Amino acid sequence: MVWIIVLDWRLVTQEAKEELWKLLKLRFDGLEDDMKKKIVQHIGTLWRSWKSRVTSDLKQALEDGWSDDEINSKLQPEGVDLADWSTFRKERESTAFKETSKKFKELRSKHKLPHTMSRKGYARLEEEMKAKSGRADISRADLWIESHKNKKEQPHNDKIAGVVQQNNPPNICGKKCMILDWLSPKKIVGEGEVESDDPMHLVDGIPIGGNAYLVYVERKDFIKGLGGDYSKAYSRAIALAGEAITNIYTVCIWFEDVITKQFSSELHRSNKKALLRAHIMTIGFGTSHCLAYFSYALGLWYSSKLIKNKESNFGDTLKTFIVLIFTATTIAETFGVAPDIVKGTKAVESVFNILERRTEIEHEDSISL
Repeated sequence: MVWIIVLDWRLVTQEAKEELWKLLKLRFDGLEDDMKKKIVQHIGTLWRSWKSRVTSDLKQALEDGWSDDEINSKLQPEGVDLADWSTFRKERESTAFKETSKKFKELRSKHKLPHTMSRKGYARLEEEMKAKSGRADISRADLWIESHKNKKEQPHNDKIAGVVQQNNPPNICGKKCMILDWLSPKKIVGEGEVESDDPMHLVDGIPIGGNAYLVYVERKDFIKGLGGDYSKAYSRAIALAGEAITNIYTVCIWFEDVITKQFSSELHRSNKKALLRAHIMTIGFGTSHCLAYFSYALGLWYSSKLIKNKESNFGDTLKTFIVLIFTATTIAETFGVAPDIVKGTKAVESVFNILERRTEIEHEDSISL
């Protein structure tokens, strides 16, 4: 028998625990001695929960103004004699117990990230994690996260989930990514796959550091556009950055500003070329359109002269003008795609050659397929 007046399960004598085990073996069949430790520990957990429920009911009854007779008749547990029940009530209604309860209640209200270890503690949890995972070392972050999970292996509340998410960002290794232009962030110049986001991952013997990723480039689309060959500019800038990282201590002490300016200048060269070529192409584009509209104006002026001199009528002149304009536009567009037409013709020719080729494999009846 475990009395209600015992303050702590650890104070229960070994003889009392042995007596409980004997009673259980008499009551239930199939209990083995190797199950004794776990079952007795579970009994201790149930015993503490039972005392907590009795204490809560007693506190509520006192707040509701129950008399002693009502409390004793309705709340006294079965199997507990009146003397032990009176001792238990005296201890639970004492000023010392109320102050202790108030103290821990205030502490619990301030705890926004409650753990779920119960009475286990971090040391025992760490040993369990080592035995389960087979790892010799468990990080403090993993230990904290494990101690704040519920039975479903999920964070105990939303705040804990937020902390876990902040300290464990989603794993992006193996996922596709887009590589953007240094000078134009909206421009995609390549595609790759994230290989590692470990800050200590070494590249040429140097850790990549925080907020950096090791990416394998799968497709490189450096276009020779207005700024020329961007790949050359990037290559020179990357080479300069690599040299600076290799000699990082010297750079930090003496040449940090110089290296930064050189790195920027390598990238700005293409930017200057882009501005120059943009002006040239804009002038050319405007000139070509200007000539087209001038030709329209010249055609309309000449048509008006023919009509005025009665050398032609309005209908024939307008038809001729429209046919001339559309024909010229069509011919110009055709010349623009002429290289593609030639390539297509060659491709079609090879396709028809394959279709018309006779096979050299003889069929079973000696007739060629």
